[in-house]
Order: sequence, then structure tokens, then C-alpha cells
Amino acid sequence: MSCSACVARVEKAIKSVDGVTACSVNLLTGIAEVDGGEDEKIISAVVKEGYGGERYTNSGLIANEEKNKNGKIRLILSALFLVFLVYVSMGEMIGLFLPSFLSGDKNALYFAIFECLLAAVIIAINFKYYISGFKSLIKLKPNMDSLVAVGSSFSFLYGLYIVAMMIIATVNSNIGELSLLKGNLFFESSAMILVFVSLGKFIEGKSKKKTTKSLEKLLSLIPDKARVLIDGKEEVVLSSELKKGDIVLIKPGDKIPADCVIIGGETFIDQSLLTGESLPVYKGLNDKMAGGAINKSGSVTARVTDVGEDSALGKIIDYVSKAMSEKPPIARLADRLAGIFTPVVMALSTLTFILWIIFSKDFSLALNMGISVMVVSCPCAMGLATPVAVTVATGLGAEKGVLFKNGEAIETLSKVDTVIFDKTGTLTEGKPFVDYFEEFFPCKKEVYSVEKLSEHPFATSIAKNFEGEESLSVDKFKAVSGKGVYGVAGGREVYIGNESFVSPVCDIDSNVRKKAEELSLNGSSPLFISVGGKLSGLIALSDRIKKDSVSAVKTLLEMKKKVVMITGDNKVVAAAVAKKLNIDDFYAEVLPSEKADVIKKISKDSITAFVGDGINDAPALTVANVGISIGGGTDVAKNSSSVVLTGTSIKGVVTALTVSKKAVRIIKQNLFWAFFYNVLCIPLAGGALFTSLNLKLTPAISAAMMSLSSIFVVTNALRLKLSFKNKENDMKKKITLKVEKMMCEHCAARVKAALEEIDGVSAKVILKKKEVILKASGDVFDDIIREKIENAGYVLAEIIK
Repeated sequence: MSCSACVARVEKAIKSVDGVTACSVNLLTGIAEVDGGEDEKIISAVVKEGYGGERYTNSGLIANEEKNKNGKIRLILSALFLVFLVYVSMGEMIGLFLPSFLSGDKNALYFAIFECLLAAVIIAINFKYYISGFKSLIKLKPNMDSLVAVGSSFSFLYGLYIVAMMIIATVNSNIGELSLLKGNLFFESSAMILVFVSLGKFIEGKSKKKTTKSLEKLLSLIPDKARVLIDGKEEVVLSSELKKGDIVLIKPGDKIPADCVIIGGETFIDQSLLTGESLPVYKGLNDKMAGGAINKSGSVTARVTDVGEDSALGKIIDYVSKAMSEKPPIARLADRLAGIFTPVVMALSTLTFILWIIFSKDFSLALNMGISVMVVSCPCAMGLATPVAVTVATGLGAEKGVLFKNGEAIETLSKVDTVIFDKTGTLTEGKPFVDYFEEFFPCKKEVYSVEKLSEHPFATSIAKNFEGEESLSVDKFKAVSGKGVYGVAGGREVYIGNESFVSPVCDIDSNVRKKAEELSLNGSSPLFISVGGKLSGLIALSDRIKKDSVSAVKTLLEMKKKVVMITGDNKVVAAAVAKKLNIDDFYAEVLPSEKADVIKKISKDSITAFVGDGINDAPALTVANVGISIGGGTDVAKNSSSVVLTGTSIKGVVTALTVSKKAVRIIKQNLFWAFFYNVLCIPLAGGALFTSLNLKLTPAISAAMMSLSSIFVVTNALRLKLSFKNKENDMKKKITLKVEKMMCEHCAARVKAALEEIDGVSAKVILKKKEVILKASGDVFDDIIREKIENAGYVLAEIIK
């Protein structure tokens, strides 16, 4: 496929196949995303239209790379012969040396034949344009190659006509006629058209490769080989041959070859290219690991759970590939116009030729104008305007842990003015943590002994908090739903729960009640502890706000987005969380079945994005204008959403909104440029300013302009990636820290995690040098840095600013 006309033809052919319900073709990647139909019939329909076709595999990218290499060889050979051709055609005019048999009017015929041979060689090298172009023209479905082939061939054929006239003039010894004819040769134009178009295609191909680089990065994450344990012996096999149930050995530095679960050992893994989160993650027994992540420290054995398209990486690649093929609504009008663009240009070219013949009576001038109109037009720019931007956006998003499922999601997200967050598991960690404990009388071992017997999330968190305490034998254990737990530990009765559960067995004084109310107002759930009939302690738990939720919400507000929180929690807890996050609008005590109704209500006056992670969020994700599911969410949530954040940070929402807005802006710029260029250049090439200003375009200049137009569209889309790179590097502060006692990757991960708790700070640990490079978007106080490092168990030796 060479232009938007090709895309229109392929789409029409595929949609005509029985069973096909939808089809979207991407000019940039050469991929057709098809719903329904049979593979063989679809491929047959594509081939019948004159194109190649096969079921897409990852090797398609390799084929494109090979195609660009072949184009480079053709371009180099063409350019070498063009240099000789231009030297010969222009040499005598500007005083360069030419062999005697090519000099002077007497040798004009030899001069013309030599030019003809050089041009013929260049045509032969680039004959693919002729094959493709004339095939399409014969079927009355012309494409960009048709414009190039017709323009170049007319120039060459007119040159042959001049040669024939020169032969007659030579036979008649008419030197004056030979001199006149020599100035009307068009061979260099026919060759230049091909060379400039090939140059444009090559540069365009290199630029296109940059736009699909993100997808190639994902494809390269899976290693070629894996270590498999068979009967206790290690064997190296191809990763593509792994099956579910295989036992693999993964050593430090290895890439994980497939989705698997650890059955022996522990380690830290780097899954930044999968989730966008750079912090190494601890993995131990029964923990899952995604294929493509990098094992950073210990050796582990693991059982393969999913391979290929069923793996996490396979699904991410599938999302990205599909999104690259899906077109946003903004592209539909352009597609319809592009489908008829090439035949209209050919008609305009013919009309231009006829009009100039009539009014100027100069065949050579008329031919120049007609060919220029044909060659200067650029249906390729229109065809690439949208897919290059969508491809860059989806690839960039994937690098940052944001998966757009289609182009429509990108366009809709760019218009969102209200972002609605589910609270639990989205803005918060989704599990309780002990955030307050006061002991009036010794009670830790009793609390630990009783709570570890309960399966309630509060009990699990409390027991984990007191791990290491002496474990007492417990009798008569009982969990009372909605109230607390009871047991006899070490011979003493223990009650842990709310006030109504504990107050009947001990006195709770007013100061303790007041503290409990204060904790409750701050979003915590206070529990009273009674041991042996005495109030022995007060403990409170809360669902912690994620460390970057505050800064993410702040950024959204700065972006002029309205932020709303929705939760099933009570109003007191909801109000406390909303206050900490600076969210003014929230809905509390909302049942799962009511979430969708609330979002429908908000969506009446706003364009909404709902961000959630749970199975009960599926209806809400569907009714919002854009559903965004967050990492760790259920498959149902992910299937109900049009954007997936692979990480657990809501900063991905900011990234998604920013990428989509910039992508749509670039699409609009590209479409404007594509239309403006053609509206301006076609009349110019047709001689609109020739009679008044003596300004005209030669076919060679027209070909160069056409190529530059396509290159502009592609490189403009690449600015999206550059803007993010610049933004990431545009940090106000850079600080180097010398940190002692760091021994391994585990230490590095702890130090990094501790420092990144500071708002606006990113940290890079260089373990060998015992250094940490901090980048901060604002002022960071030395005392805070020191405190974070020391709390993590390490020593801050020096701060270098």
C-alpha cells in the first residue's frame, strides 16, 4: 500500500467478504484489523486487488525492515545514475567538461540517446512504481504509485518522441532544429520524479520505524531462549517452544521467558517496560511473574502458566497492535475524501494539460504543467495524517504503562473534562494498614495471638503488624461479624473491636473516646482493646492513600479537570480521604449497582472518564465516556474499559490524558497540512501564477515537494514523543546522594522506594558507586532526605547539589 487510496481499496475489498463485520486498515503499519470472515477469503480478496496479504505475525515488522533495506539499495543506485544524468544534461549549460561526442549541436542526437539510456536504467531500478501504478490504473482504481508512474512515463515517452524528431533532423542535417529539440528533453524529469519519490519513501520509512519502535521494544522483551528443568537437569530451549506446566530456571539478569509462578526461591524483578513503574518488585513463593520482566537478584524456579498471546505481554502487544489499526472518528472524513483523491487529481492533471494546450499552443509547456499537477499532489500525506499520530500515541502510552484499546478512546479522552475515581484500590491501596496504636497496659502478645486466628482483613493487617510477638494459646475464639473478635489468651479474656463490642466489658474514659472520634474523622477505623476486663489499648486502621494519588489529583486540577470520588464507604471516611486529596466533590455510601447511575447523571453535563479496578466497577467503566481500568484490576474490569493502566499508580491517568490531547492536536495539524498543501500546491503546479509572475513548478520539483509533504506529516507526529522526553528531563533540581550500607538490589529498591515517597521526587540508584541521583520538581529539604534514608536503615554520607 502506498497511499490513502490503497487503504480505501483494501478496506472495501475486505468488507465485501462474507462474514466480515468491520475492518480498519493502517497505512503506516500495513496491518488490517478485521472482525469476522475467514482468513483465506480475506487474504484472497486483498491479493485480488493487487496487494500482498498474510495473517499478521510479529515477523511482519522484520519484513518491513527488510523492505526498507531494499529501498535503500534502490535509492543509492538510482542516485548514482541520476548524478551522471544531471551532469550530462546540465554540464554544457554551466561550463562543465563533457566528452566531445556529447558536446555541441551536431552531437545533439548522441547527447539525447545517452540521457535516454541513463533515465531508462533509473526507471528499471524503480520499475515497481510502474507495476503497481499501472495495475491499479487498469483496474480504474488509481493510487499514488499511479500518479508517479504516469507522470514519469509521460516525461520519458515525450523524451522518446523528441529523440525520434532529432533522428529526422539529423538525417536532414537540420542543425537549427536539433538545437531547438535538444532543449525540450524531459528525461531528467522522468528520472528525478522516481528518485525524489524513492528518497521520500526511504526517509518516510525510517521515520515510520521510529513510530513503531515502542511496539518493537515490547516484542523484544521475551528472550530467544529459556532454561527448562527436565528430570532435574537444565536444558536450554527456544522460548517459543515453552508450554504451560514447564518448569523454568531463571537466574539473575535473565529476562523471564513466559508468564509463570514461583515454586522455589525469591528475587526482585524489574517490570518497568510492562507497567511503567521502575521500582523493582519483590517476588517470593507462589508469586506470579510476567514474561518480559527482568530478574534482578536471586535465582528462582517457576512453573509456566501462560505463553504467547495468552500471556500478559501478549495481551499488551495485542492491545497496542489493535489500537494502531483503529481509527478515531476525526479520521473518517479524511478517509472518505482520500478515497476519491487520486482519480480527482488525475482528472485535474488531464484538464490542466488540455487547457494549456488550448491557450498556449505549447505542447512541452502543457505537458510540464499536467505532469507537475499529477506529481505534486500527495494522497500519502492524507493517508498518514492520522495513523502516524495514533501509532506514536499508542506506542508512547505503552512505554508509560497506558494501553489505549482503539483510536476512538484517544480522541474521546482528549475531550474529557471530568475524571471520576473509585476510591478503594484506585486512590487508595485497597487494604487496611495499622496507622495508630496506643498501649495503656501490655497487650501486644494477646492482640497478636487472637487476631492471627481471624481471616478478616483488619485482623490480618493487625497480626502482620505484631509479627514477632510471643504467641499464646487461645481458647474460645470467636469472630463477631461487624463488631470484633474474642478469645481467651494465656488465661485472660481478650476483646478487640468497636465501642459497642468492648464497652460492656470495660470502662472507656472520655479521653480515649475523643481520640477514637478524632481518628475516625481522619478516615481511620478505631478499635478498642480489652484484656482481663481492663481497657488496654487503642488501635486504628485505614486504607492508605497511594503515595502519588495526591500529586496526580493536584496535576489533574491544574489541567482544569473536575475530579470526583465515588465510594461505598461511609460519609465520614469518604470526607476524610477527599480532604487529604483536595477533592471537593464526592459520593459516599454508593452501592456497586448505583455507581453506573451516578456516572450517567454526571455524564449528562460533562465528558467523563471513570477510573476503577474492581469487578463491581465494570458497569461504571462501560457507561462513562471513557472507562480506565487500573493495574491489578480484574479481567472483567479491563474488558469493560477502553484504556488500561498496567501499573497501580493513578499518574497513568495524567499520562493518558496528556498523550491523547497532544495526539489529537497533532492529528488536526497533520490533516490541516495535508489538505492545505494540496489546495495550495495543485493550482501552483497547474500554472496559476505562470502568466502573472512567470512562476511554475517542474515535475522534478513537484516530486520533491510531494515527498517532503509526507515526511513532514510523519516527523510532526514524532514530536509527541519528543515533547514527553523533554518534559521528563525538564526537572528543576538534580541532587546526588552518597548512601552507605547499600549491599544489594534489595537495598537499592528500599532506598529508591523510601526517597520516592517524597512528592515530586524520582530516584535512580547506582549501586556500584553507592550513589543515588535524585530529580525533584521543587525544593527538597536535606532533613527530609536524611530521615527517609535512615528510616529505611541506611546512612546518608553526603549530599551533592
